[in-house]
Amino acid sequence: MRETRDMKILVINDDGITSSGIWAAVRALRQVGEVAVVAPDRQQSGVGACLTLHAPVKAGEWTVGQEFQPKSQDEGDGLFPVSAYSVEGTPGDSCVLALESLVK
Repeated sequence: MRETRDMKILVINDDGITSSGIWAAVRALRQVGEVAVVAPDRQQSGVGACLTLHAPVKAGEWTVGQEFQPKSQDEGDGLFPVSAYSVEGTPGDSCVLALESLVK
């Protein structure tokens, strides 16, 4: 059985990075592993599997809210870290960027 400490979880949605649903999933998942969020910068429902082919796709680091940060440098909250990126593209673009270059 794999140690949960080694588990890395990629979270992508089609509702956008500001969706409350994606952050509810992150709150639950970060109890079992390191979470990376790579999601569209806006609502993209209905185009989840589409890829952008003839235009540049940009991504930028997203500032994760205070509720995900440890209380102090010395005292962790027992939860795993969260990193997040916002993508100017579709959920499919988010997945490709995450797996190719954003998430190690």
